[in-house]
Amino acid sequence: MTTAPASSRVTPLLLRQRLTADGAALQAFRAWTGAASGTRLPSLQDLEPLLASGHNAQFGIADLMPALGQFRYRVLGAALAALAGADCAGRIAGGAEDPSPAGRLDRAAFLESAFGERIVFSRRKMLRGSDAGRIFDRLVLPLRGAGRGMAAVLFAHHDGSVPPHRLAGPGDAHDRPKGHDEAIEELERVALAWVDCAHEFHRSA
Repeated sequence: MTTAPASSRVTPLLLRQRLTADGAALQAFRAWTGAASGTRLPSLQDLEPLLASGHNAQFGIADLMPALGQFRYRVLGAALAALAGADCAGRIAGGAEDPSPAGRLDRAAFLESAFGERIVFSRRKMLRGSDAGRIFDRLVLPLRGAGRGMAAVLFAHHDGSVPPHRLAGPGDAHDRPKGHDEAIEELERVALAWVDCAHEFHRSA
């Protein structure tokens, strides 16, 4: 099973520095902070213009199943489906029927985002197959339901944020012991807590 380190806490500025200019993740961050206020998180309806944008191939939505502590993929854009190798809509993230190599890492980030009311950023590296060495980013944003409770997460994908040679080190796939069976390594995971950024939304957007 894929395990993920605990997220480090960051400020809005440090988070934005990790987001590629004009990429889907930065666009999602701006839309989310623009729709939020000091007293409420955005809902999916607040972000409908974002999902209708030219970056919609890079976005996904997963619905929270609170009684189970699980998330069911509702929508995956074309870029996300290509990474997973299939359209995972209707499947549980990280579940037995989830074909995505990122599923378990997604579930960990979704849990932290929804239950911790945090924006979660992770940088990941493919370790196997034709995509070995490929770097991609994932940004996860919590969405409220009809009341104040969390109902879903929006996640955005960006490819190739950092050239693989710049991340070379002892954790690279070729240095791992034989028998290592993970397909994706999480290089970094950071989080911006709701309580840390509620007063900075319009400035950070």
